[in-house]
This record gives sequence, structure tokens and C-alpha cells, in this order.
Amino acid sequence: MFEDFEEDDINPLLERFREGAQRNEPVYFDVEDFESLIQYFLTRDNAEHAWLAWNWAQQFHSDNPWIPFLKARLLMFENRLGEALTCLENEPNDSELLELIWHLRAEIYGDLMEHDLALLYYKKVLKVCAVEAKAMIYMDMAHEYVMKEEHEEALMALKRAIRLQPENEQAYSTLFHLADELELAQDLLAFFNGLTDQNPYNSLAWYYLGITYKSLDFIEEALRCFDLVVTIRENASEAHMEMASCFMHLESWASAKRSIELARTHGGETIGLDFMTGECLENQEEWEEALVYYRKVAEAVPGYAEAWMGIGVCLCETGLVLEGLAHMNHAVELEPEYAEYRLVRAVWLRDSGKLGEAEKEYQALAEMDSGNWELYYDWAALYVRMDDYAMAIETMMQALKCEPNSALIHYRIAAIAYRQGSRQMGRDFLQQALSMDFSSYPEMLELIPELALDSSVTELIAHYKPHEN
Repeated sequence: MFEDFEEDDINPLLERFREGAQRNEPVYFDVEDFESLIQYFLTRDNAEHAWLAWNWAQQFHSDNPWIPFLKARLLMFENRLGEALTCLENEPNDSELLELIWHLRAEIYGDLMEHDLALLYYKKVLKVCAVEAKAMIYMDMAHEYVMKEEHEEALMALKRAIRLQPENEQAYSTLFHLADELELAQDLLAFFNGLTDQNPYNSLAWYYLGITYKSLDFIEEALRCFDLVVTIRENASEAHMEMASCFMHLESWASAKRSIELARTHGGETIGLDFMTGECLENQEEWEEALVYYRKVAEAVPGYAEAWMGIGVCLCETGLVLEGLAHMNHAVELEPEYAEYRLVRAVWLRDSGKLGEAEKEYQALAEMDSGNWELYYDWAALYVRMDDYAMAIETMMQALKCEPNSALIHYRIAAIAYRQGSRQMGRDFLQQALSMDFSSYPEMLELIPELALDSSVTELIAHYKPHEN
């Protein structure tokens, strides 16, 4: 019951049903055919015809135990869950029907948020259902466990589903996303590795092992997994896309573009690939070429804020700052709570001389994300540009509260202090910065280049320079 039906099988039934409906005369079908008609109408949201079919079924087969079950399906479709349950009170001797009744009760109790009762009936179904059906039951149980916030049980149920049905991609995806949300991705490594040990040609297991490694920032290990996926299944466009993403993480732009093109060749999702191509070209400072791809994405998906931001950055880099800022403004309008867009816009406002607007943007950002040291780090550069060194140092002290062990922050405070004329303060912070991370001292000279000509500064840097063996 309730199996997929072929169009060639349903069409003769539909023709007879429609003739009867036009004459307003019930037409006889056996129970299985009535079930097929009801299922057909429900899949097309035609409750009126589904109820008509059920009424005819009830007239011709009033004593058949399947009739209350079919009514329960119709009531559930209309979200009349309590009424549906009353139709399922009797448990027949027919084992096939009993299994379906237990399953439907489980679904209804789940919809009613009666998760313990739902799980009770799913466990009943597990004892009697065919092996090939057990994986989906475990997935349904996992959902109920999630709703009860019994996450370990949910993860266990999903793992059982995968062991029973190693090709069930939905189970892999659900397991990964649940573990990732719970920050338990590390726990999946042993499970996925076990699956690949059992079957080295299980491309799904290799793919999700790669996804898990990537989520944990083990990029080289992730690349190895995705490479194995495309070795097993060359046309796995999603694996080529993930390889491209890994190469981008490693700033290996040429390799990323090769993987993008392979994904495109094998039918990968075009908009995502166009955006990734734009990112690669932007990071290679090929601004005009990147604009072509970002604009394609923005045209295809007008609400894609990141594409509008990419257009804005590329336009600014090519000297079209006002036009670029307009595109950044649109990105911010689309995602006003995303602080990163506003931080980039603030930098361009600052560097284009719109100092008052930049200051307002930094103030707004501080209200949104007061714990972001990078915000204060950039904000201080605005006050340096405005020759307000007291405010620049005060702002950098906010950055230091957020990230007290950052050498970059110490270097910037040192630079501003020297520019202000507070040489002892500058020397103290420079010494601390040099002892933390000598190699980062050029960051200080980037903000205040003339310090490279200050002999006391260069002597102090030389004093802390590591000796070569």
C-alpha cells in the first residue's frame, strides 16, 4: 500500500473516476485502486477528489479495515490530527496494515509534539518492517530525538541509518549538519573513517569525511578525501567544488580555478561556481575579470548580497569609488546585520576621504560588534588620518581589551604613540610587540612610514632581531 504508481497504471483509473464524478455516480474499484486514486489526488493537493474517492470506497467496502486507515490519511492531510488518531484505534490482524497504522500514529504523534509516543510507535515499526525500510525509520526517530534535545540518541539513530543504507545521502547530510551544529564534528571522524575502511569505494563516506575535516580546518586532509571522491566518481561536481573551496582557503587560486572548471564541466551549480570564480579573480587582483562573474551572479540572484559587495570592492579597486560604495550600500541594505560588509565599507569611506561618514560607520559597528578587535584596529587608522592621536590611542586600547596578546595591536599603539610624541609609551609598546612577534613589525611602519627613519626605533628593532644560526 502507498507505493509509487506508474502513470500508465493510474490513467485508466482516473478516466473511470472522472466519468463517474461527471455523472455524479459512484464507480466501483477494489480497495487497492481506491488507495491509488486517493494517493494520486493528495500528491496534487486535490483533497476534494480524494474525499470523493474515499466516500465511494466506504460505500463499496464499508467492512474493509483499510477504509478507516485511508480516512486517517485524508484527515492527517488536512491537519485534523486528533480525528485521524480516532480512525486508528483498532489494530487489525492484517500485519501489513498494522505496520502502516503504527507508522501513521508515529507521524501524527510527532506532529502533535508527543515525541515519546512517536518514538514508541517507530520502535514498534522497526520490529516488523522490511530491512530496506529501517534506515528511513531511524531517520524519523532521529528527528524525534532532536526535538527532545536528546542529541546523542539522534546521532546514534542516524549512524544506524547509514550503516543499514550506506548510499543514503540524506542520512549523511543530516548527521553531518547536526554534529556540526552541536560542535561534535570531531566525533564523526572515526565513524566516517570506519565506513571507508569497510568499503574504500564508498564515495559518500569519503565526501562527508572530507566535509568534516574541512569544518575542523584540516584542509590538507579534506583535499585528500575529495581527491579520492573524484577518483571513484569523476563526475562528482560537488567534490570538485569542495576542492576548489579548500584551495581558496590555502590561497592557491590557480588550483582553485582548475577545480572550479572541472566542477563546471561535470554540471556543478552555475551560480556558486561563478561566485567562486569571481572570488579567485578578486584575490588575484584581476578586478575587471572578477566584475564579470560577480555581475553575472547579481543578475541571476538579485538578493545575493555577497555578489554586490564583490562588485563594490572591485569597482573601488579600479578607481570607481563612488560607484563601488553605492554597490556596497546595496549589499548592506540586503544584509544590514552582517558587520563584515559594513567594516569593508568603512575602510573605503575612510580611504576615499569621507572621514565623517566613516566615523559614523565605525560607531555603528561598535554598537553591533563591540568585541571585534579588528574594528577598533581599523577605526584607529581613521583617527590617525584625522590627526586625532588621543582618540586613536583610546580606540586602540579598546582593541587591546578585546585581544590583549596581539602583537599587531601593540605595534599599532607604538606607532601612534611615536606620532603623538609619547616616545616612552611608544618604546614600551614596541618592545612588547617585538618580544611577541618580531616578524610583524612592518605593520607599524605601514601606518607611520616615517618611523623607518627614526634611529631609536630602528635600533630597537635591530636589537630584537633574531640571530641567524
